[in-house]
Order: sequence, then structure tokens, then C-alpha cells
Amino acid sequence: MGQIHGLLLISSTPKCTDDIMRELDISREIHINIRALQDWNLVYKVDLDTCRKDYFIAEKDIWKVLVRIIQQRKERELTPLIELADRFKNLENDGLEAKEFASMMSEISMFSHRADQVLQNITSSESSWLMNSFMKLVR
Repeated sequence: MGQIHGLLLISSTPKCTDDIMRELDISREIHINIRALQDWNLVYKVDLDTCRKDYFIAEKDIWKVLVRIIQQRKERELTPLIELADRFKNLENDGLEAKEFASMMSEISMFSHRADQVLQNITSSESSWLMNSFMKLVR
């Protein structure tokens, strides 16, 4: 999926699945991966009047790409982790192992909530603000 997205990201013209398979020398599951990229709003199908094949382009605005990837990863990975850690951090603490488990779940919960806040701030901010903040850190 990453190779397909990368190819479409650097391509100046839309590509059909045959072009993608030939250029990347892949054939397995290309349609599944393109569909997943479309579901993430990273790749779009374009209509070309000259051909009956489906052609695809990638979102070229890197800020939009970053935000969409963060949102998808949060939804698929971070949110379920937060829900699970929150549920288990308040277990009855009978015994040393149970106390250790609850303590670990509490730490994971705290870290996950903070990560969620940071990612929420990133995705709701302007790209120029983030870039300026990042450049200050790098300097």
C-alpha cells in the first residue's frame, strides 16, 4: 500500500492499475490496496475520457496527507487502546499482580490520553503553525 501511495504521490499524471503494477513490479492485491487508499482519502479515482480504465491520483497536499493518516491511525489504534486501558485501570486490586497490572494500565491510559491530545492539536492546527514549531525545535 505504501509503495502504491508513494508512486502516485510522486507521479505528475494519473496512473491506471496496469501502470502501477508494471512500474512497481507487483500484482498481488493492488485493487484492495488502492481501495484502502481511497478509503483513507489519500488517493482519488479520476475520469479520463480517452480510456475506459480507472485512473488514480494521490492527494498532493502533504499537510492533508499527514492529517488523514493521523486521523486513521488514531481511530484504528489509539482510540481502542485508550478504551481498553481505561476499562482495566480500575480493576479490583487483589494481590500483587493485579495491582501491578492496574498500575500499568493507568500509566498506559495517561500516556495514551496525552498522545491523543497532542495528535488532536496537530490535526486541528494550521500547517504553517506546525511547520514553524517544528523548525524551532530543529534549530
